[in-house]
Amino acid sequence: MHDAMFKSAIPLYDVPTERKQKLECNFLGSGYGSNYPRMPLGEFFGIENEQILKVPKTSPASCGRREMISSSNVNFETTASYCKLLSELEDAITRMVFSSYGVEKYFEAFTQSSFYLTKFMKYRVPKENEINMGLVPHIDKTFFGLIDTNTKGLEIETRDGEWINFEPAPNTFLVIAGEIFTVSCKSLLLLTLFPFWVHCCYKKFLF
Repeated sequence: MHDAMFKSAIPLYDVPTERKQKLECNFLGSGYGSNYPRMPLGEFFGIENEQILKVPKTSPASCGRREMISSSNVNFETTASYCKLLSELEDAITRMVFSSYGVEKYFEAFTQSSFYLTKFMKYRVPKENEINMGLVPHIDKTFFGLIDTNTKGLEIETRDGEWINFEPAPNTFLVIAGEIFTVSCKSLLLLTLFPFWVHCCYKKFLF
């Protein structure tokens, strides 16, 4: 399913720009974005999982009150299956964290007040004299994040200030502790800033 997921996402970027721009939501990180001044290499889609899971095959759907991208060449069936598996994985991780802190009784309430956002991220080849940073260093504004990427380029800063390269591998996910989690559990701050460097025509997907 890993390879099928990446393959199924390719047609998403072939949709006409004016149609991509219809994918809008009302919070940071969702919707469609590209050609940012500080991140000109990236093209991003952020879609709520609730909307993905409701999209049967190639039928249109909505993101909030906005029209979601639909195309005869875009099939969300694989995406929906993959997102369902990852959401179950994240639930299991979150439950373990709650249990380790002795607050598992709040887990159900927490999950009911949360939602999942799937982000598709693609980076083009840098032009001559153009910086090859695809994504600026940042901390995710989330509780947890699961990263699945099919290429090198991701770097992570440890709490000791050391930058390490993430080596992607099939069937391997990187679990990122987001800002909400690290504020609540400072002793578990394992990962802080991470940028993404582009050395070729790469795609990175964040779930």
